[in-house]
Amino acid sequence: MASARLVKEKGEDDLLLDGCSASEEETQTDEEEIIIGLTPTVIRKWFPGVTHDFVYAASLSTRVAAWVAVYSVSTVVLGRGRFAEMGFDMSSILCNVLFIVGSDVGSTISNCFYGIIGTFWSWLTLFLLHGIWPKGYDGSNPEVFWIGTIIIVLYTNLFLFLNVNSSVRFFALLNFTGGFAMDFVDPRATKGFSEGFKFDYRAKVENAAVLYIIASALALAIFILPLPLTALGKAQKRLKGSIEDVHISQHQLFHYYCGHSKSLKIHDVVGKFQGVKDDIASCKSHSEHSWYESFGKSKRRQLTEKLLRMMEQVVQRYEPIFPVVIDENFEPSHFAMMRTIEEPLRAVIEEVHTLVHRCTNAAMDGRLDEEEMHDMQALLDKMPST
Repeated sequence: MASARLVKEKGEDDLLLDGCSASEEETQTDEEEIIIGLTPTVIRKWFPGVTHDFVYAASLSTRVAAWVAVYSVSTVVLGRGRFAEMGFDMSSILCNVLFIVGSDVGSTISNCFYGIIGTFWSWLTLFLLHGIWPKGYDGSNPEVFWIGTIIIVLYTNLFLFLNVNSSVRFFALLNFTGGFAMDFVDPRATKGFSEGFKFDYRAKVENAAVLYIIASALALAIFILPLPLTALGKAQKRLKGSIEDVHISQHQLFHYYCGHSKSLKIHDVVGKFQGVKDDIASCKSHSEHSWYESFGKSKRRQLTEKLLRMMEQVVQRYEPIFPVVIDENFEPSHFAMMRTIEEPLRAVIEEVHTLVHRCTNAAMDGRLDEEEMHDMQALLDKMPST
């Protein structure tokens, strides 16, 4: 009987491990399919044994590179000089595209939004300087030189040391300190700026803002066409895989604790939970970026956020259990106790997973109808109150 039980336990462990691998592979395949095309397949063929993260990053960079190549070829075909005559420097636009582009629609919109804020502050400061002193420092007005120098130093240090978004800081400094601020105090470079509080999109500072807006639209097109690659979709797929991993790890933990002896397998389970924590942190980052895709109005996002917070709490509840399980000596009294509560506890674990699965389905499509609510309430009523 004892040997039969050991064989059974080994078989169940193998099935659980296989299930975990299948869950991870399914999540990875789904995530790769979003990137459109055969890039992931080609990368795996050329570089066998590479990690999923490498495949995903390489596929994503290939998508960005392909779109930038399309933009560059279009510029050459249509005539770069023609765009320059209209006030559009295509090389600056493409550089801004590479600065703005993120890893999905949400992160790119976030970069656009904060970059526009930084660009606005650089434009406003220079607009006021050239509005008050139209010619800047021309060599005969030293007071303008010192006023401009003080403002440049204060502005630069303000954005360097204040706790502002990194994209705001980058573009605020790029277009000011690294751009046109020094021209204000250089008598040889005072031309090309709008003067007397007039707005001219061909003027240096205004043109930089216009080029940034055009670059933002082109950067967004990279992740919208031909099919959108959204932060919410990435968060949901990663979260769905994490939920399955938690369920499998729960069974492994439960199966170990109902056994007869200590084993190093418990450390594998602890490691898997740590991996789940990392995945949930990644989901949280994607979810934060997804706010910009709907400005917080999406029902799918709201339900996904609630599900994410719930899974964070589930993982946190398990952390105090691990030291207890690791220190267990598996004495006869422990086996006698677990034999009594094993089946009821297993049933509770399955009912909780079923409930979480229903919540996951509701979050994936953003709809929670009456039938789903009735089913979840029935599951809650079946569970013990303590």
